[in-house]
Amino acid sequence: DEPQENARANLRRHLYRLTHALSAAIERQPWVLARGATIAWNEDAPAWIDVLAFERAAQDSARLDEAIGIYGGDFLAPFEDEWIEPQRERLRAAYVELLRLSVRRARTAGSMQELLDYASRALKVDPWSEEALRWVMTARYELGDRGGAIAEFEGFSARLRADLGTVPSVETNA
Repeated sequence: DEPQENARANLRRHLYRLTHALSAAIERQPWVLARGATIAWNEDAPAWIDVLAFERAAQDSARLDEAIGIYGGDFLAPFEDEWIEPQRERLRAAYVELLRLSVRRARTAGSMQELLDYASRALKVDPWSEEALRWVMTARYELGDRGGAIAEFEGFSARLRADLGTVPSVETNA
């Protein structure tokens, strides 16, 4: 919301303060790379950054559980800004896809408790996902908790009616 000249001056001042505050912790290797109009975190700097760790783990099918464990919730959750939302959605979608893959893996292995854990996480991230609800219901039923499966369905149905004025799909009802 600042004029461009003021915004650039503020950015330069904050970058200066940041690089000097961090310089004592690392010698001859900058934390932040600023070149011309580009500013980026130095990925070679000895720091652990949750988003980078999540993205790296998510790219390796052998590290799905690690990636799921790293995801700590929405990106910059307490903040709202137009540049944040696309990143938040991208990371959330990647997390949900990892959960989807893990649900399939657990189902193939016949591990219903694991399936329930992943499905519950997916439903927590997207409380309107009928697919995630069906996973939760299936896992509960397979674990012998028929009442729990029905309660999940009834709670979801009530929320749909109250909040969105609709009902679950035919597939979910079945």
